[in-house]
Formats: sequence, structure tokens, C-alpha cells
Amino acid sequence: MKRTLLIAILLLIPAFAYAQQKEAPVCSVRILLLNQNWDDHSQTRELMSPDQTKWWLEDGQKKFKSFCFVHASKPYDFKLVWTDTDTFRTIYVPSTTTTNGSVEVGGKTATYSEVSHGPGHRQTVRKMWVQIQLFKADAEPDSTPLFIELHKGDWVWSKPDRQALENGLKALSKLINPK
Repeated sequence: MKRTLLIAILLLIPAFAYAQQKEAPVCSVRILLLNQNWDDHSQTRELMSPDQTKWWLEDGQKKFKSFCFVHASKPYDFKLVWTDTDTFRTIYVPSTTTTNGSVEVGGKTATYSEVSHGPGHRQTVRKMWVQIQLFKADAEPDSTPLFIELHKGDWVWSKPDRQALENGLKALSKLINPK
């Protein structure tokens, strides 16, 4: 009995190890992600924004399983360079009030709903501009990018930095897997 159990365990160990290897993601496309200073393009740093990081950890790794981000000290196949700047602007947000009620007239009850528009208020919002560019690893510094996109958005409603990264990875995916 003990011998049969031992043999069964020994047979299961390689199967378990193989299953673990199958689940591990394969990094076949190594990407260097750089954040470039909007005003001085010679200044770069390896950085993801908080929204980019959150998206990558929650969704991006699942969508782009063969992609991985590497440090500049490691070999890489492609370089994604993103830069951002923002401005602030004041917008007018109208105020709307809805009143519901009922009134009795001649022994019958009637309901009503009234919408009124008040003076509203002003709100300062952050307007963000994000540019992302895709280059091959061996591209010259002033070479034409394989993909370029300028995203803009109000920070309150959109995440242009996250969207730019996702679109850059989609463009890379189409480039290496044309259909």
C-alpha cells in the first residue's frame, strides 16, 4: 500500500511541474517603457503612471501575454516612449434640481415632476495631453516612430495616459502579428 502511494506521488510530481511551467507567461516581446520630459526630450526615466500600472496589472498582462517590460540595462526588442503635460481649465457645471410631488384637485390626486435649472458652479479640471511613440530597439534617436499617437482628455473623465499605453501595445501587437 505504502509503495503504491509512493509511486503515485512520484508520478504526479512531474505532471505538477509541467502544469506550473505551462501556466507561466512567456515573454517573447521585451519592451522598454520610458517617460520623456515634455519640454526637454533628452530627459527620460523608466516610469509608468499610476493609471498605467493599475491597468497593466489588472488587464494589460492578460491582453498582451507575450509582452513584458524590462529595464534599460536588459536587452529589449521595442521601445515605447510616452510624454505628458497638463493644463488646468475652469468649466461650468450646471445645476439641475428635480422636484416630484402630488396635489389633490377636486377629490383626485395628480402627480407632477418639475425640473429646474439653477445657477450651477465652476469647477477646475485637469486637461492632460499624452503622446506615445513606438520604436524598434535599434532605432536611431531621430528616427520616425513605427506608431505615434497624441491623446488628450479631461482628467476627471478619462485616463489618457492609460489609453495611450494600451493603444501603443495594440499597435505593436498588430505590427508583430499582422492578420
